[in-house]
Amino acid sequence: MPRAALSTVEISAFRDRIREAAARLFAEAGYPAVTLRAIAADVGCSPMTPYRYFQSKEQIFAVVRAEAFRRFADAQERGIRGIDDPAECLHALGRVYVDFAKRDPQSYRLMFELGQAPASDNA
Repeated sequence: MPRAALSTVEISAFRDRIREAAARLFAEAGYPAVTLRAIAADVGCSPMTPYRYFQSKEQIFAVVRAEAFRRFADAQERGIRGIDDPAECLHALGRVYVDFAKRDPQSYRLMFELGQAPASDNA
């Protein structure tokens, strides 16, 4: 008997599980050391399953980085909300930058570490 098709919510939830596992693995080991097989093992699925949700390791990495940059941008926007003075705004952005790096070093490393995959349009 064929397996029932996954709902949009189930597909999104599994993509999120893959993304979260990949983010942790990329931050811990670096981009070159992480394989789709390692991501699949971390999620607890077969080595080919991630290919049903993402085209490649590069696409997963692009999605992981895009999410990190979104959180960083959100933090910056919150950090300068209500500040009208440009100099004060610049100082606030500097504080947000450092605070984000301290609070979320995993995302910071994914966003700014050298030696990563080339930028792509996969996000």
